[in-house]
Amino acid sequence: RMAAFADAARQAGVEVHGDFIIGLPGETPETIEMTYRAALKLRPATMQVSIALPLPGTEFYDWLKKSGYLKTEDFGQFLTPEGAQNVMMDYPGLSGEDMKKAMHRIVVRYYLQPSYLLEALGRIARDPREFVKFWHAGRKFLKYAVMGA
Repeated sequence: RMAAFADAARQAGVEVHGDFIIGLPGETPETIEMTYRAALKLRPATMQVSIALPLPGTEFYDWLKKSGYLKTEDFGQFLTPEGAQNVMMDYPGLSGEDMKKAMHRIVVRYYLQPSYLLEALGRIARDPREFVKFWHAGRKFLKYAVMGA
């Protein structure tokens, strides 16, 4: 259904943005790879990946706390000093650091795939104003890809 929706939106001239979440209960390295494959199948014009954030008072937070997966109850630590999201949980076989690396890897792999780059060049060829958007986004992306933030 998602792929059909994305195709219909593109045919109607609407750019599709993909917003993917990793780190929910049951997440594994294999399910993270499935998320990446879903992004490839949907082919959004833009995409982002976030890590689930357990907010106090939610079932997710309570489950993490009860299961012993919550790293801290100090939500003053939910952002790094640079303003990036910290991962608040570690799962058996999938640490918070693993999730952060996977999030970065998905974004970089997606935007550097040859089919995405060719599609971007096609968009620029059809509408030269797209160049400005890709120029600014590309500069930010390169910093993210190289520095990880």
